[in-house]
Amino acid sequence: MTDAYAAYAYFNKIKDCTHVCCWAHARRIFYYSFKDYKDKFAKAFLDLIECLYKIEVEHIIFQRTEEEIVNIRNKEAIPILHTLNQKDMELLSKYDESNYSAPPAA
Repeated sequence: MTDAYAAYAYFNKIKDCTHVCCWAHARRIFYYSFKDYKDKFAKAFLDLIECLYKIEVEHIIFQRTEEEIVNIRNKEAIPILHTLNQKDMELLSKYDESNYSAPPAA
């Protein structure tokens, strides 16, 4: 698990390795988009990520077993992740690549 640092893209190339990014780092992007620009899309993502965090905190509070954690993640977290993915795809579909210009290289 890594943040979005480009050098970690290396892990995408390793066979049998699943590269996942950190929710705290992903959340930070939405947090500042909402804080600085009052972006309504960012707020929707923040609310969903908060739901994921709540589920994880409850595992600790209720001292759940590994089996209980897996069951609850499947029942509660997976639907939230699907919703996040759906919102992400909807938002991305609004942007036509021909109208998007990448920021200049640093």
